[in-house]
Amino acid sequence: MSRLHSVLFNALFVALMPAAAFAQSDLCIPSLPSVPNEAKAEQLRIDAAERQAREIERRAWEVKMFSVKNALADDTLRALCIFRVEVVNQRGLRIVQVRAPKELMTAVEDAVKRLDVPPTPPPPGPVLRGVELTGYVIFAMEPADPQMQPLPSALQPVANELKSILPNGTLMLADTFVARGIERQQVAVNGSTSFQAYLSIRETSGAPVINLQNMNVGTRDPAGNSNGGFSTNVDVPAGTHVVIGKATPTRQGPVKAIILVINGKVLN
Repeated sequence: MSRLHSVLFNALFVALMPAAAFAQSDLCIPSLPSVPNEAKAEQLRIDAAERQAREIERRAWEVKMFSVKNALADDTLRALCIFRVEVVNQRGLRIVQVRAPKELMTAVEDAVKRLDVPPTPPPPGPVLRGVELTGYVIFAMEPADPQMQPLPSALQPVANELKSILPNGTLMLADTFVARGIERQQVAVNGSTSFQAYLSIRETSGAPVINLQNMNVGTRDPAGNSNGGFSTNVDVPAGTHVVIGKATPTRQGPVKAIILVINGKVLN
């Protein structure tokens, strides 16, 4: 591009900028397509000529400002363009400015009223339910530790089941923990027993089933030393005591085995 051509192009571009910027405010005029720099001067010249022709044609049109209750989107107001009118959306002020032939203004005003409705809210997401898990850490001990608690009566059916697996040793309740969370989220607790898992709920013909994915459980003694742990995926039918598994203690001593039992319920 020659220096003279460049100067003329820049002068024309600057001179036409206000008109081009105004065109963007009229929702019924499509934006200018992107063209190479060499064609911009011609594009703006054509756009200016078309705008001048429109101004001559619409010189006698009326201009009205319609106050609306809702901040209407540009795409919503483009429906007015079927009337072959000019529409400017001042969304922050909740004003729609229209220029149109006098005989069309009543129909345009009625159309604006019909469009002035609150936006449709997004569909509600799924209702996520709460989950409460109660975990019991049981030690099979030989000899029994008198400072530990015996198993509660609620765990007696579990104790009867474990006797066939652990004929030797006394079952003692070493720790209890409660974890509460929301389905489709991670839940974790820390203490003498650490617990974490990802919760999900599966509906069945009977009670709902709580699925614990990537579950990790670790137990520690009062000095903070690890006793043992569990890592698994497991289903826990709501309202049922489930024996998660049996772990071998990390150190030799009176604790011969560690058993984890979990009971879960779904909170409405």
